Amino acid sequence: MQRRAGPTLAMLPEILRALLWRWFAPLRTAWRRNWIYRQFLDGRLPDRIRFQPFDTLPRRLEDADSFLKGRFRFAGQTVDAKNTSVFNTTPPGRAWAYALHGFEWLGALAVAGGDAARNLAVQLVTEWLERYARYDEPAWLPEVMARRLLMVLAHGRLVLANSEILWRSKLFVSLRQQTAQLGRIAKEAPAGLPCLESAAVHVLARACLDDSPRRIESALAALEPEIANQILPDGGHIGRSPETLLLAYRQVVMVIDALTAAGIAVPTWLRSAHDRAAPMLRFFRHADGGLAVFNGGGEASPRMVEALLARD
Repeated sequence: MQRRAGPTLAMLPEILRALLWRWFAPLRTAWRRNWIYRQFLDGRLPDRIRFQPFDTLPRRLEDADSFLKGRFRFAGQTVDAKNTSVFNTTPPGRAWAYALHGFEWLGALAVAGGDAARNLAVQLVTEWLERYARYDEPAWLPEVMARRLLMVLAHGRLVLANSEILWRSKLFVSLRQQTAQLGRIAKEAPAGLPCLESAAVHVLARACLDDSPRRIESALAALEPEIANQILPDGGHIGRSPETLLLAYRQVVMVIDALTAAGIAVPTWLRSAHDRAAPMLRFFRHADGGLAVFNGGGEASPRMVEALLARD
């Protein structure tokens, strides 16, 4: 009988860190929810989204139609929430919960447009604010918070147009706190693309919400080592997946666009990463517009690839 291989000694520190992270979750959550901690999540209170990033991820009208019918399908799993709030349901999996709290539904509803889509989006945002205004996991994990902030920045006009002043104020207070919290815990995101995305969205949120130049500089300083570590000198991603490189390049493009719109000089290191990654993406691109498939990546959406490279 062949004996199954156990974890190597080299993996023990990583396993120990994961166990400690899980064990201390209640204490971590309690500390980050209390009044004292939240006083540090201050900053300039925005009253508008100064710049709305261009979201190149493909959106389907079929998804919006499904949401309007109370069916929420994420990560291959569906939850029926016709007669209750989707936030009252039990998530069928971690990826599904991450997508729900990451406001993945907002992009599809924004593409659909119309009163029905807007009403549902406002309802979902309101329900989320009522339940998760303070730190909670997984809703406030850095990788989830980054997705949510990006969705609101890119598609927020759907819910902000003609909104009530009090409701609008509650949303912007939450955006300010989430942005500050993301800046404090972005490094807690899983290594690789999630960590880069968390750092990039922190910069993006600071710039799009018209924060102070000092805070934007601080956010850029935290992003720089992630860019240096993950975008290699040859323009590839450290994970050597073309699709991961595309998603990292998407973050770089959005940050550059936001800085330019805010009148802030784009750092040389960020421009250099952009200029290295674009030719590498073109190298990996097939004649049909998709990317080469290897190292765990898919071919991605040809329209997304085209939209991003067209902005080079």
